[in-house]
Amino acid sequence: MSQDNTHEIVHFMKQMNDEIAAEYRRIRTRDGEDPGTSGDQGEENWAELLHDWLPSSYEIVTKGHIIGESGEVSPQVDVIVLKQYYPLKLRRKKHFLAAGVAAVFECKNTLRSGHIDKAVKMAAEVKRLTRVRIGTPYRDMHSPIICGLLAHSHEWQQEGSRPVENVERNLREADLKHAMHPRECMDVLCVADLGLWSSYKVVQVERPVVTSPNLRPGIVSGVNMSPLSGHMGRDIESSEADLGFTPTGVLVSSLMRRLGWEVPELQEMADYYTQTIPFGRGTGGSRYWSNDVLSEGVLESLRKGGKLADASWDEWNNVFFA
Repeated sequence: MSQDNTHEIVHFMKQMNDEIAAEYRRIRTRDGEDPGTSGDQGEENWAELLHDWLPSSYEIVTKGHIIGESGEVSPQVDVIVLKQYYPLKLRRKKHFLAAGVAAVFECKNTLRSGHIDKAVKMAAEVKRLTRVRIGTPYRDMHSPIICGLLAHSHEWQQEGSRPVENVERNLREADLKHAMHPRECMDVLCVADLGLWSSYKVVQVERPVVTSPNLRPGIVSGVNMSPLSGHMGRDIESSEADLGFTPTGVLVSSLMRRLGWEVPELQEMADYYTQTIPFGRGTGGSRYWSNDVLSEGVLESLRKGGKLADASWDEWNNVFFA
């Protein structure tokens, strides 16, 4: 990926990040007068950002619940991204059909530890309302609804505080507590003046050492997944800022890539963002899962030697053969 911060899109992303920062300063001046209104204004900031940068076929709405096929209802979420074919008649209702929802987000002006736990719990509950898909590693491990947490800033501002470490620790603890399957993990967490964390899932297949002519190299000895690895935590006061990195810029790139897995027409633009929006270095921990989180069909294919991906958007491309 190009790290050339002279590319025009880098300047657009920095402008977007600066606008979020300016809105945070404005909202904070009135925070004590009416916290509820301040929270609503923060949600509108993020809704406007998504409206401006996601494809125009998606509609962005605020405050609502998600309904599963069985009639179960999620907790209220702050911002909802509706798919392009969502019924017009239902777009102003506050209960949204899960099959027509592309993404949901919790939004906070000032991020606190408890917000992370609540958002990770929300993500697991929303993803459980979607139909389980199987047949490829991607389908086995991903829900069709993207879930995330968006914040203007954070509470860890004192000298000696470790905000990146605090975010990652709370993410790990909340994920272990609430996500019962890789598909239930929260997808993105963006703090506009700190960093962007984006989940990454991979199937790791260990090939056995061939010690007998009767032992095929393709036999699987183990499969692990690391759905929390690949979080891209950043301190934008560091040298990453000099490379043009902005948390909201990487947020847009990450969301476009996730949407591209569901809508192939978006893949070309997602690739463009990946190549032009600086993302710096990745940090974060891993969580490992046993083989039984994969469907039998995928496991059987891996036992027979696996299937190598033939393109970057192949649903088998997140299989790693050790």
